Amino acid sequence: MTERSYPFGSSKINTEDEFSRMMMWAAPDGVCGTPADTALRPVANGSGVVIVPPGEAFVRGQKYLLDEAKQLPIPNNTTGALRRDWIVLRNDPSNDRITAEYKLGGATLPPLTRDWSSVWEVPLGYGAVEAGTSVMQPSAMTDARWFTGWTLAPSVPASRPDPSKGRALIEEGVLLLGDGASWKPATIEGEAPVALATKWPKVESSAVNQVTRSGRHVEITLNVKRATDPYYGTDPLGSPLGTIPALYRPGSTRWFAVHITPNNYARVQVRSDGGIWVDNPTSKVDVDRVLRCTLTYLLEVGR
Repeated sequence: MTERSYPFGSSKINTEDEFSRMMMWAAPDGVCGTPADTALRPVANGSGVVIVPPGEAFVRGQKYLLDEAKQLPIPNNTTGALRRDWIVLRNDPSNDRITAEYKLGGATLPPLTRDWSSVWEVPLGYGAVEAGTSVMQPSAMTDARWFTGWTLAPSVPASRPDPSKGRALIEEGVLLLGDGASWKPATIEGEAPVALATKWPKVESSAVNQVTRSGRHVEITLNVKRATDPYYGTDPLGSPLGTIPALYRPGSTRWFAVHITPNNYARVQVRSDGGIWVDNPTSKVDVDRVLRCTLTYLLEVGR
C-alpha cells in the first residue's frame, strides 16, 4: 500500500502525472466558456473541413489554448453508409501535447478514449458524413462541448463578482445565477401529483390533484370526495387528504378555509412533513361530498 500527499515543503510535485491528478479536480475537463459562446464549438460548412474556433479548455488537468481557428480535414466516407464522427480535444501525455482532432466513427459514435496511461479525450462536437463523400453540412454538426465548472461560492450583497453566464453564488441562503449582465435568484420549477388518502379519492378519473412550484410560490389543486364513511370532525388530528413531495413542503404548517358541498366549511392544513389534512368541519361530511380548492402559499426564503 502506498500513501502519498503533496505538495508540501518536503513532498513536492515531482511529475506531470501528479500535477494532472491534482488539477483535474480543481479544473474539470471542459471548455472555458458557456454554451452561449463559440469557444471551441466545431463548425461544419459543407466543405471538406470542420473548423474549430479559438478558445481555451482543461483536459486531464492540463491547459489547452487555441488562439486562431483550426481546420480539420474530413476523411472520405468509404463505409457505404452514413458515418458518425467526433471532434475532440486529445491529451497525449507521452508527446506532451493537447490537440483538436477529428475522430472517425461508424454507424454509431465510437467511445471516447479516456485512458490515464495513454490518451485522454474530451468531446467538442459530433457530426455525420454521407456515404461516398468527405463533406459535412452545417445541420449535421452537433455541439457536444463539456464545460469546466465555476465554484459555488458564498458572497455578500455589497461585493459580488462579475455575473458571468452560468456562474452561481450562495448569498444569505439564496442561490443566485449569473445571466451575463446581472445576478438573479434561481427559480425552482416543478409539478407533481398529490398522493391522495384512501378516504379522499379524486372526484372523477380525470380530476386534477397536483402541486406545482415556481420559485418560492407553491400551488396545490384538490378535487376530491369523501369515501367509505362519513367524517364527523371529532378527531382532533383531522382527516388526512394526501401528501406532497419534499420540494413543495412549507417550513411550518399553513392553514386554509375551504368549502365542502353542499354548504359545509372546514379547515385544511398543509404541514411541514408534506401531509395535507382537513379538520373542524361545520357539520358532518357525508360520503360523496366534494371538496374542490386551490391552496397557494410562499415558501420561506432559502427553501
